[in-house]
Amino acid sequence: MLYFSLMNTKTMALKDLLNTSATNLTKNQIIEEIQSIEETFNKNQINLEEILEFFYEKKFSHELIPDYLNVHIFYLLRQSNSIQIQKSLKELFPNEFVTSLTSNSEHCIILESYLAEHDFYTADKITHKLLCELAGEKSKQREWLYFTEIKQITDKDLKNINLLWDLYSQGKFGIRTQRKLWLNLNKDWQKFWKTIGWLENSTWKRYPAEFTWSLTAPTGHLPLFNQLRGVEVLKALFEHSAWE
Repeated sequence: MLYFSLMNTKTMALKDLLNTSATNLTKNQIIEEIQSIEETFNKNQINLEEILEFFYEKKFSHELIPDYLNVHIFYLLRQSNSIQIQKSLKELFPNEFVTSLTSNSEHCIILESYLAEHDFYTADKITHKLLCELAGEKSKQREWLYFTEIKQITDKDLKNINLLWDLYSQGKFGIRTQRKLWLNLNKDWQKFWKTIGWLENSTWKRYPAEFTWSLTAPTGHLPLFNQLRGVEVLKALFEHSAWE
């Protein structure tokens, strides 16, 4: 009886938090709350069916807007071993959480499916493939980018890709985050490489073993871009009109 009372209390508190997080909490406060919520999920102190019902009601009243908190709750729900929970999630969000709720293009669904599992290694590879496809037929066939092709990627597509990385990393990863660091470092590439953990003791990290494929990575660590061909592709991405 005490256990179910605790579960009801924790579940109600989470629903209240989901109702207010976007307007009343700062990014840092939300991240602190996420750490606490993970503990309650791990202790099975949340009624998952109630949270799904909450998402259902908010979705169909058009009040469910993706943010760091509800995206992470979706990630935690995906970890459930319950077949019924997984079935309900698929019915409610057939194109994953963010893509189902926004105007994200369908080609982002595969990327989101890996980010929603925190499989950042595969998501990184999918991101590279996706950027090549969006930049035109030549880069798609070649499977790598010329900096002159970056402008062929639309503002919407680049923002959509960045949004997914941003939301599923709690603001830690994404091209916009990398760009902000680069600008804050006065566009000093050497300082930038060291800050995001691609360069250590003047030596490039070796792919993939020496990179960090989790949220323990430095801010801006992902997605990766091959710097052996120079900085022009990443510079073109940072100077893209999507960020204006």
